[in-house]
Amino acid sequence: MLDYQAWVRRAVDYVKAIPPLPGDFEVSGGVQPPIDALTVDRLAERCRLAIPDSLRRLWTSGTSGSDLRYHWESIPTKLKHQVRLASGDRFADRVWGGPELLPADEVVDLSHHFPSWAEGMRPQNPKDARLWDHSLPLVPVGDGDYIGLYVRDDLVDPPVVYLCHEGSGGSDILAAKLDTFLESWENLCYVGIDFVVNFCDPDTGWLAVDKYPAELEALQTLLRGQVRSGLMSTPLVASEQDWLTARNPNRMLNWLEEHGLLDERKLRLYCVACCRRVQNRLTDAGRRAIDVSLRYADGLATAEELAAARLALSNSFVIDSVVYAAVDGRSWISSDISESLDDPDDEREMMAHADLVRHILGNPFRQTMKKTNYSGVVRRLAERLYDGEAVREDLYAALANDGQRELAGHFCADDHPKGCWALDEILGK
Repeated sequence: MLDYQAWVRRAVDYVKAIPPLPGDFEVSGGVQPPIDALTVDRLAERCRLAIPDSLRRLWTSGTSGSDLRYHWESIPTKLKHQVRLASGDRFADRVWGGPELLPADEVVDLSHHFPSWAEGMRPQNPKDARLWDHSLPLVPVGDGDYIGLYVRDDLVDPPVVYLCHEGSGGSDILAAKLDTFLESWENLCYVGIDFVVNFCDPDTGWLAVDKYPAELEALQTLLRGQVRSGLMSTPLVASEQDWLTARNPNRMLNWLEEHGLLDERKLRLYCVACCRRVQNRLTDAGRRAIDVSLRYADGLATAEELAAARLALSNSFVIDSVVYAAVDGRSWISSDISESLDDPDDEREMMAHADLVRHILGNPFRQTMKKTNYSGVVRRLAERLYDGEAVREDLYAALANDGQRELAGHFCADDHPKGCWALDEILGK
């Protein structure tokens, strides 16, 4: 259990000990003393949600609020690489932070406003709405965003969440509990939350500072005014094992794009496969649009047909909005679908999409050799399977009979969407 009094003391000591840094650097604000248990009970009577035990301990043993901040602008050119590395290229000339925690009474007051904000998010982004509806704000992020405690299921030690005011699917769990978040934040020099989110695990979305050693060194040395050249950002996919175990399709697609391996046809077919997993929630126009996009990928529909299908989509049906990404062949379709779902559906879909990336785009760490002399039987069966006929077992047997046992093994799985790397290899697509 984290000693909140010691944590606050270390935070104050750190911020006040930051050396004078070149450029425009200032420290402001302070830390409020703890409050007693009786005062917390009185606040609890006014609060819309129950106050969890971890927050009670923070208020009674650590602090009832803090606005201690540091802010640094006009950072010298020689240090800007470290800023970009620590921020994920979002910032280059400014850094800010400090253990800023909302005052206890403001937490209570804000809790009454969250339901109305959640209601506006509910139609398109049910997960955002749920998290806003059942969370107490803790740290102000800016622009209406907060770090909060999600208290619906746990009033002892609830998880820490990021609450995105846009209701665009950006709200999610950030850490398993308050202690974990505060310890990670301390390791990150209490830097602003816009920097903190750059240290989240790309698969889970939870804080995982240890996965980013270069970014952490960039941040820590930066706030000591030390230049660190040669630091390189942590790769999205560092090894074949990363690729085979990745659960976030965005991470995989971004890596492929960075390395010039994102084929336009395969991306479009991936988008279609993602949409077909939720096609029972699409309108007729949405289903027609993904069919046209599928035919377009194979050269069987014109650009004019594709444009007409796109025009027929209706924004009045929320889930149909994801079809635009399929029609356009855009890599962010997984995020669009996830944002329109709530747990556990969104987690299930993202993991399924990661499997689809592997199924359609293959394994970039094992470039397969194109074989031009597949038997006529194998090619005909592959064409029939590509066209939707149930001949998977026959293709498996034909490949095995030809001595292609490794490739045959791929067809042990039941489903093979168009774009399947193994079918494409056989058909020379």
